[in-house]
Amino acid sequence: MKTKIDSIRLIFESILCHCAETTEFMGKSQILELIAKEASQGMKECDICFIEIENKMDYQEAAEERELVRVRKLVRSKTLEKENPNVKETDSPELPVP
Repeated sequence: MKTKIDSIRLIFESILCHCAETTEFMGKSQILELIAKEASQGMKECDICFIEIENKMDYQEAAEERELVRVRKLVRSKTLEKENPNVKETDSPELPVP
């Protein structure tokens, strides 16, 4: 029988390896708190990268895809700044820090 602690530990093992280390926007303790909170509520997916916990996909591939999206947004933002320095892109690639 799984306890809440076992569930949280499983989430840490499956998510932290591919999510916490690639998240630049939050401190590790904030990520751990978020995951623990979500786990206690029966989390089905990671709120940071939106990968289903039960999904056995290649986490390295997912991390590379997220990094590619982040870089594309950053390049687009920098391009817009060069074309029109008075206008900033409102679709920021960064998550708000609580």
